[in-house]
Amino acid sequence: MSQDQKSFIAALENHYDFPTEYTFKFIVPKDKVEDFRSMFERDKLNSKVSKKGNYLSFTLVKTVENSQKVLDVYTEVASIKGVISL
Repeated sequence: MSQDQKSFIAALENHYDFPTEYTFKFIVPKDKVEDFRSMFERDKLNSKVSKKGNYLSFTLVKTVENSQKVLDVYTEVASIKGVISL
C-alpha cells in the first residue's frame, strides 16, 4: 500500500464512523459509461450529462463497512481508462 493510500485511509478513519454512507463522485467519458455502470449494477447511480455531451458525472451513495472498502471502490474504478474520481 502506498503512502498516499495510507494517508487517505487515515483521513477517512478520522472523519467517518464506519459503517457509513459514503458519497462517491466520478466523471466518466461517454464511451466508458457501460463499463462504469456494470461495476455498480446493484447500486443507485445519479448521473448528469456534461455540457458538450462528452462526459457523464455520476454520484453514488454507498454504505461501506470500513475505510478499506472506500479505497477498494476507487481502485476498481481506476481500472477504467479516462475516469476521473473526485
